[in-house]
Parts: sequence; C-alpha cells; structure tokens
Amino acid sequence: MRSLKIPGAVAAGIIAAGMWTITAYAEDYEFDVSSAVQSNGKWGQSFTEYTSLDGEESHAGDFDPRIMTPDSEIIVEYTYEGEANGAPCELIWQTWDVGGVEKDPDIISDWNKIAPYDYDDTSAKFSYADIVAAYGTEDFSQVYAVNVGDAGVMLTVTKMTATNVNMSAVSAPSAGSFTDEGFEFDVSSAVQSNGEWGQSFITYTVLDGLEEHSGGFDPTLMTADSEVIIEYTYEGEANGAPCELIWQTWETEGVTPTEGIAGNWNKIPPTDYNDTSATFSYADIAAAYGTEDFSQVYAICVGDTGVKLTVTSMKITNLSGSPAGDTDVTEPAETEAETEAETEITTSVAPVESTAITTTTNIAANAPKEGGSNIAVIIIVAVVVIAVGVFVVIKLIGKNKGKYY
Repeated sequence: MRSLKIPGAVAAGIIAAGMWTITAYAEDYEFDVSSAVQSNGKWGQSFTEYTSLDGEESHAGDFDPRIMTPDSEIIVEYTYEGEANGAPCELIWQTWDVGGVEKDPDIISDWNKIAPYDYDDTSAKFSYADIVAAYGTEDFSQVYAVNVGDAGVMLTVTKMTATNVNMSAVSAPSAGSFTDEGFEFDVSSAVQSNGEWGQSFITYTVLDGLEEHSGGFDPTLMTADSEVIIEYTYEGEANGAPCELIWQTWETEGVTPTEGIAGNWNKIPPTDYNDTSATFSYADIAAAYGTEDFSQVYAICVGDTGVKLTVTSMKITNLSGSPAGDTDVTEPAETEAETEAETEITTSVAPVESTAITTTTNIAANAPKEGGSNIAVIIIVAVVVIAVGVFVVIKLIGKNKGKYY
C-alpha cells in the first residue's frame, strides 16, 4: 500500500518555525514495492512502477513523477547476490509512443538510465538533477514507467522513496472558466506548432475518467447553436485556413465505443476564418466527428495546416446546462393556475339519523400534492365520520336499552 508521510523532523521544525527555515516540500512518497522480484542478474529489472500518464487504464499507478521538485531524491533500498562492479542498481525513466501525442523532442530516448550519485551495499540515492540530465528535460509528463534494474547482480528492491515531493503539483487544473458567452479556455500552455501539421494546443476533457483530467471541459454541454472560436498568430504561407480543430477519442477499458464516431482523430476545417481567427460550427464538428454524441470526446486539439501556429484564445459559445458536477437547479415559479388550485377543502358530514349531532371538518388548502395526498385526506375524513357515527350509535343504544326489556 502506498503512503504519504511527513517526517518527524518536520513536526519538530514546525514547533521551532521562528528559528528554523523549513523545506518548502517536506512530503515523501513511498512506493509499494510488494511486486518487486529478484532480477536475473543480467541487467534485468527488479521493480517497475507504471504511471497513469500514457492514458492506459491498466497503468493508472499512484506515482506521478510530476510531483518531484528540484529538492527531490529517489532512494532505493535493496539486497543482492553476486559481485557488484560499482553500484549494484540503476534507475530507468521510461517512455514510449502514444497515439495522438507528440513526443517531447527533448527526451533523450525511450529508455533512460540514471546512475546513483551515492550508494552502498544496501541503498542508493538518485538526485533530481541527475534524473533530469539523463532524461533530457524537467517535464516528466511523458514518463510512463519508472524501473529499478540491476547492474550485473541478482537484485531485490526492498524499499523505494521519493523525497521532498509536491503533491499539489498534480491536482487537476481547470481547463478554463465559464462566462456569459460560454466557456473560455486557458490557453497558457499553448506553444508554437512545428509547422508540419503539429498541435499548438491540447486540452483534455473530463470524460475519460482520469483524475488528472477532472478539471477539464465537458463537450456534452454544447448545443446546436454552439461555435468554437479560436484566435491565433502564425508564421509561414497559409494555403487556406491556417488551423484545424481535432476532436479526439481513444479506447477506454469497459466503455463501448459510441456508434457513428468516424475515427480516433477527427479533423474539422473551420466554417469561417481569416488571418487572426477561425470559427467552427456545431454542425461541421458533428459531421466530421460522425455523431452529435460527444460523451467520448477525450481531447480537443488545435493543429496547424503547414504553418507555425500559436493559439492565443479559444472559447465555445452557447452552452446548455450547468458545468459538470453542478447539481443546483432553480425551481420554476408557481403558475397562477397552480395557485388557484390550492383552495380550501370543506367536507361536511351529514347528521347521524335520529340524532342532532352535526360534524363539519375543515381541511387546510395547502396540503402536500405529492403521491395522491388529496385522496389520502378524503380517506381520513371518511374514517373520522364513520368513527363518530359508531360512537353516536353506541351512545343511543346504551341510553335506550332499558326500553327493550
């Protein structure tokens, strides 16, 4: 079981906060190494932890390498058999090709080996700086697996910890904000595309169920009047519209693909465009995607068409309903007819024969309407009337019983 722990030194530091400077990120992340095995002693792996970053449901591991900070270290504890020629283990930061995702060009390779900066017969330490140098970038969003391999000995990992992590670094960011017009996307992550049908901006939706996408936009809020409006700059000679919109989906375990979806990567040309902006109509989007059911749109991309494109603004207009998760509903005002219907109900019970007793029951008008409440009121009144009648009859019989003897 994975756990997040705060070292006792931090608690002591909090008490003495006026005297000591506390590390900004004092949390440690402890890996679950229960699946570790003894490696084969031929540069094999003792332990592998998949991340959730490749989008595969089966790889939804708890560790997200983006929580690491410049103060972080990976500390691995182990036992081994054989003669180590230097450090008995190595760390491997791994990536691979994922459909529809442009690989970061700074990543050195798919299999990036990191040597420990300090080690002994029972443990090894790997610094953040060394990990970045071996991997090629501080952007760990395409690290799809973290491995611990042997260096020619039969290695068994017994414990593994990432120190000084920032857990809030992977809280789901908001894709943007709702406005009077619709939804305004946060395009601060947009980049200049490569001019070879690459993407300038990608935003994930909430619909694939991944925690890191829970702050995304929900395209099922779109209506037949919705438009996607994109503003941009670009370099190069555009042969027609300089940009295209892409409605993307992929296979998700346990989900039946929606009938009619044209493909996983659905390109939509703009309905109208100029040198600074493009508009995409709902009808054109639905036609290119193959269906108006957008419940399996997992990513929305803006790509270039042969120019170096930079998205500067993006919004979707004329949305319907509330944002995902907002269940507040305003009840409609009561109509005049409904108000008039709430009138006082008066039920008069005829006098019991041969008596002078008259029973009148007045029932308030505002009785609840749900579940046939008016019928219930009538039944209650009837029961009361019968009870009163029986009572009167018994009294009369008791009063006159001497006449019959």
